[in-house]
Amino acid sequence: MIGLPFTDRASAPPRGLAYSDFAVLFRSVSGDADPLVAEMRARGIRYIIKGLSRLFQTPEVQAAKTCFDYIAGTVDGDAVVAAWTDARLGLREEALKRGVKILDEARGWAEGMPWDTYTIQGTYQRFLGEVGVREEHLTAEVGRERSELAFYNLGRFSTAIGDYERIHFLSSPPDRFATFAKWLEHQAGDYYEESDADAGYARPDAVTIATVHQAKGMQWPAVFVPCMRRNRFPSKRQGGLGVFHIVPEAAVNDADRYRGTQDDERRLF
Repeated sequence: MIGLPFTDRASAPPRGLAYSDFAVLFRSVSGDADPLVAEMRARGIRYIIKGLSRLFQTPEVQAAKTCFDYIAGTVDGDAVVAAWTDARLGLREEALKRGVKILDEARGWAEGMPWDTYTIQGTYQRFLGEVGVREEHLTAEVGRERSELAFYNLGRFSTAIGDYERIHFLSSPPDRFATFAKWLEHQAGDYYEESDADAGYARPDAVTIATVHQAKGMQWPAVFVPCMRRNRFPSKRQGGLGVFHIVPEAAVNDADRYRGTQDDERRLF
């Protein structure tokens, strides 16, 4: 369907559909989206998962996570270099080794040193700058589309850092880094389960994967709603004012047959 003509408004000329015109809405992303995500990766289809629950599984954020594992002492510097290399952002090994030295500074904090210069967010931003995660560099190395997606995910990871650090700002730097690494490993995904933390970020040209709770679907020209299960999705519970307060009557084939029944919404699904 990429390139299929689509008209945004009646007076507008048709344009070709792009990845960002598509969305896949699940009842539960964590429970149902894995097969689709695996297939999209295999086919090279760009995608984003709305909210933060799956953010921590993206290759660039997995690489960022190793920075804090290193500061916590659970991995070595080679693991950090390998993870960022595997993220395929075109970063040079020598630059990554310089970045590890930034992490060494955070590991070397001692009593009497200032706390405000050893924040999680500050260390993260300094590391990215040192290794060359800059728009012009990534665009030249991996192309605009991959660069946009990487910055989108790394920016949302920065949001998660801010959320965590606002709560733990009174912890000493060693405790803060150590507990943050553990939080990333064991709790972060569940903490953001089905949340929406994308406000303020420009959406890259990628298919959106989200839950039906996060979006009604009207903002995309093409929406897929898979993994339907009787009595679960859609729910058996009845409610609402009837289907025609959601879907224009003209868009429903043989609308008279559906009007007035108690089962309108479930039948349309």
